[in-house]
Amino acid sequence: MGRAHADYAVLAPPPEHSNTRRLRRVQLLKRVLDCLISALALAAAALALHGIDSTSKLPFKTFAPPSLSSAIIFFGGPSPPPVRGFLLCTVGAWLVGAAITTASPLFGPDNDTRAILSAATLLFYFKMSGEFFVPTFGLASALLAAQAAPVTAGPLQALRFLVSPWLAGHCALYAAAAVASRLRRQARVRLKRWEVQLGLRAGGALGRERDLRSIFARFDTSGNGFLEAGELKYALKAATGLEPSLEDCETLISMIDTDGDHVLALHEFVQLVTEEDLSERALSEAAKRAFSGGTGSLSGVPEPTRSLPSRGNDTHQVSR
Repeated sequence: MGRAHADYAVLAPPPEHSNTRRLRRVQLLKRVLDCLISALALAAAALALHGIDSTSKLPFKTFAPPSLSSAIIFFGGPSPPPVRGFLLCTVGAWLVGAAITTASPLFGPDNDTRAILSAATLLFYFKMSGEFFVPTFGLASALLAAQAAPVTAGPLQALRFLVSPWLAGHCALYAAAAVASRLRRQARVRLKRWEVQLGLRAGGALGRERDLRSIFARFDTSGNGFLEAGELKYALKAATGLEPSLEDCETLISMIDTDGDHVLALHEFVQLVTEEDLSERALSEAAKRAFSGGTGSLSGVPEPTRSLPSRGNDTHQVSR
């Protein structure tokens, strides 16, 4: 019995570090908070538009239930998608819906056939235009729906529905989504700073400078004692678990670089990763394209062979 207990003690995993547990809670909090802000912002914007319509204070409508599909896309990503795709698909959906509505006597009372034909025609249009904003199918469906008889009375009524509530409501929802994305970005940046520090502590605070020196040397592929943007990208991945884009790294270099040479020396790299009071403006700029969360551990980072850009046009293979 004692032998079994001893074997279990050897095989049992070591107790989880308190900073590791805190890091996981921060990562969970970051995701929950981001999702909560998105959902609440969508609900608030849609309810506000619905409330405005119910008071009849405006001479036009701003809310239509089919626009909620678009709202999910507006509020779901790190930022609202480009307007071009929505506008192109809206034009196509309106033309398809208006055309099939005008030709409705050919189909008789069969609304399902009109909807199927509308979907097939829109798919053709989406593939030809190269834009796939699928929620705009709701516009075509609204023009075809039996309960939208006032809308389908003629081309002028269909045009009026396009302007209001479709475009008017979508403009309001898009603006609200843009504001919400800024709030979400600010929350992510604040939590990201905390997450990075906890990740470093969980990886061993006492040896982190030694680890950072090793990481710096490993990813200084040109051997000149500096990290360029392409090298910094992978060095940050190894040091913190962050996965910034190349443009993010260029922004960070421009804000932390004290020499003005557009590269990071060792002390600047250590300062970037470890300094508690690092300029929040630098992190905010770099987080505009939303860093994806990682473990933040200084150990256990997979290091497959990578191709990193150097100062010249050649590439250097970096491996452990």
